[in-house]
Amino acid sequence: MTEAMISICQHQDWLKCAVNCINFGQYMSQAMWIKDSELLQLPHFTQTEVKHCEKGKGATTAKTIKQYLEIPDENKKGLADMSAEQKADVIKCCSLIPDIGVETKVFTDDDEDAGVYEGDLVSVQVTITRKHLQEGKKAGLVHSPFFPFPKNEAWWVIMGTKEGKIISVEKVIDPSRVVEHKIKFLAPRQGNYEFDLWVKSNAYVGLDQKQTVKLTSLDPSTLPEFVVHPDDAELDDEPTLFEEMLNANVEEDSDSDDDDSDDDDDNNKKGDGIRELSAAERKKEQLLLARKKAAAAAGDEDSDDDSDVEEVYTDDKKKL
Repeated sequence: MTEAMISICQHQDWLKCAVNCINFGQYMSQAMWIKDSELLQLPHFTQTEVKHCEKGKGATTAKTIKQYLEIPDENKKGLADMSAEQKADVIKCCSLIPDIGVETKVFTDDDEDAGVYEGDLVSVQVTITRKHLQEGKKAGLVHSPFFPFPKNEAWWVIMGTKEGKIISVEKVIDPSRVVEHKIKFLAPRQGNYEFDLWVKSNAYVGLDQKQTVKLTSLDPSTLPEFVVHPDDAELDDEPTLFEEMLNANVEEDSDSDDDDSDDDDDNNKKGDGIRELSAAERKKEQLLLARKKAAAAAGDEDSDDDSDVEEVYTDDKKKL
């Protein structure tokens, strides 16, 4: 539910509301009211133990969870009336609560010029170091005994403008000891800018860190003129591996087309000599032959009739 609320805030560009939603998720995970002391996150702590920790002055006095974690275990207040097992629970919980360090770095991908110019793709690298973990160790579940489900440790990284506009809101779930997270955005117009950056826990109250990210955006017209080196120009003119493969395939296709045309010419030449007649051609030849035979037969009958006529005519003439 909390993440859905944060997503709506991000869509509507509500920076302050998104931060408050994350705060709400922290208090809900620890089953606390927003006015409760941060020390109530510790096991077996009540208002009595909280007052004992806040009483007095000196290095052993703590009003926040960060202050309490910095006190050596043997000097921590609020444990006097607890059993040995309860004291062990408090000390164990203090070792699990994360102690983080946050570093930021602003840069662009241009190796030749370290400046940031209007329209450049700017990267803000946020490095989160879990100082309470040893090398090679990873974060596990958070201490939230009243939350109905197991919850893994994660951190919200929020960046916004002083005017309350959101640049980025992302949840970092990597459990490694050192985590690097990058925020990318386009550099604004020429000028000096300051952005607010929060690193907020998804479950603990009082561990959040806030920093100011400064950015100077330069006028792009002041960029030096880019001159292409002659060697680079020659490399650009050379065909790429893909182009070489494509040209080779084209040549093979043209060679195969030439071979096919040669085969067709040879077949045509052979066809000028003796070749087998098709069925239609054979039928046509048979019809022509039948017509010739019929014509020849008709010619013989006509000649017989003429001879008969001549014979009759000669006989009649003799009688006369």
